[in-house]
Amino acid sequence: MSKIWLIIQREYWTRVRKKSFLLTTLLAPLGIVAFMVVSVLVALSGETERRVVVIDETGLFKNKFEDKDGFYFKYEDTTLAYMNEVYKNLQYDGILYIPQPKNWQTIRPEYRSESQLGPTAKSHVTSQISRVTRNILIEQEKVDKQALERINNIDVSITQKIIGEEDDKQASAELGTALGYALGFAIYIILLVYGTMVMKSVAEEKTSKVVEIIISSVKPFQLMMGKVLGIGLVGLTQLVIWGFLMIGLYTILGLVFAGYLTELSQVANDPAMSAGAPDQAKVAQFIEAFRQVNLLQLFGIFVFYFVGGYILYGSLFAAIGSAAGDDMDGNQSLNFIVTVPIIISIIIMTSVVQEPTSTLAVIASIFPLTSPVVMPARLGFDIPGLWWQLALSMIMLVLGFIFTTWLAGRIYRTGILMQGKKITIKDLGMWLRG
Repeated sequence: MSKIWLIIQREYWTRVRKKSFLLTTLLAPLGIVAFMVVSVLVALSGETERRVVVIDETGLFKNKFEDKDGFYFKYEDTTLAYMNEVYKNLQYDGILYIPQPKNWQTIRPEYRSESQLGPTAKSHVTSQISRVTRNILIEQEKVDKQALERINNIDVSITQKIIGEEDDKQASAELGTALGYALGFAIYIILLVYGTMVMKSVAEEKTSKVVEIIISSVKPFQLMMGKVLGIGLVGLTQLVIWGFLMIGLYTILGLVFAGYLTELSQVANDPAMSAGAPDQAKVAQFIEAFRQVNLLQLFGIFVFYFVGGYILYGSLFAAIGSAAGDDMDGNQSLNFIVTVPIIISIIIMTSVVQEPTSTLAVIASIFPLTSPVVMPARLGFDIPGLWWQLALSMIMLVLGFIFTTWLAGRIYRTGILMQGKKITIKDLGMWLRG
């Protein structure tokens, strides 16, 4: 055990002391925050002003478009051919041509300019034309416009409550989905990144013949476990630091926006205010649901699945590194065998966040090869019987990584000393049989 501990210390301190570790650990959360801030700034400042001249053959669209979202419309009573020649001289950015339709159910306007409209800008112009066309048809059919608008503006928003828990605790499908994707993808990335790190480390030591010196004083299994646990401890250190940084950020944001959060809380709890501000009400309900999440408990379970999933797959990646060594083709083919279950897990996870109580969700969250990704994705939902499923999943994961570690050890002890031979699946089978 003391030798394994020495290897763990070597692997851990070698990586933790690197500048790259410090930079990624400290800058990753800041990078996420910066990405969010930049996205908001781009969304707010990304509007491009466009002066659009409207050629309307119907005569029914005049002065009906709204100047907003960077679009400014000017109506000209002239021909399309003439405006094609002079629109740039008149300081217009484009021409919106509305021909006389054969059928008002199908309107085929044209937007002409030297540059193509982006999807958002095109959607804006289309919605303006659709709105005006709708009003024209309402007038032609002599429909009560106000009654129709009242019918179209009906807002239905389902509030979910969990019966029998904390006085019918409010649930949020949006929050569950967001947390599910975040936790599932986080585990998915961790397994691939740190698993690949283990594989490369083992392969490099084998190729450089360093491992032959190390093996003279420690057993192959001790070396493998020390390397897997040491690199895993590096990942766990990053997770803990990120957890503290995110808690600190959450606290700071809570203090800075305390007044706004109080106002949103009032909107969420007052039906009259919710009806008057539906968008604010949705944000308020999301925040209220997030406040009910036990973040410490969630983080603890997340760490368990990180550790269990990493040991399960990390030992297999170590076995691959020992078997293939400097054989790049061998590395890729054997690596594929281990990464396939991880890829399948993320595919299942995208389905599970849509149907977290399905049979597939239950089975995949208990099966050891998929549970590290799938079970964390279900934690954001209030699911009946989740706790017994969680307990069974944890037990199965522990048994799973014990079994895979045993398998990997049998491959590692032979593969780490093999040189100059291309390893096949048949060879791995022989090593497993001992």
